[in-house]
Amino acid sequence: MLYNSLLCSPTDWSWLQTTAQIKLSWLDEQYRVVNHCDVSAWPQDICQIAPSEFAVTVDAIENTHEVVFITVINNQVVTGRKLKLKHNCVGITYHQENLFVTSSTTLYK
Repeated sequence: MLYNSLLCSPTDWSWLQTTAQIKLSWLDEQYRVVNHCDVSAWPQDICQIAPSEFAVTVDAIENTHEVVFITVINNQVVTGRKLKLKHNCVGITYHQENLFVTSSTTLYK
């Protein structure tokens, strides 16, 4: 398995994005996989938008450009709503109740 990135908070959560599979893995404090969720394309970036909710950009160059919302409760990962976009979805961040998505060349709010 090839690792794309490990995303951690200074407090209590960690996600592992993989390049070999179209999924996100939820890790415990010892960085062991405790759960995962499949997504529709390759995960690009992730940010925390609430204590147990995350927004993930997923992108496949020609046909899938989405923000997927994921909730984690008691280490159970639940994929929720999807926001389909017309542009590439590479980066994402959440600041002052606003979600920002980048396509590498443009920042969207």
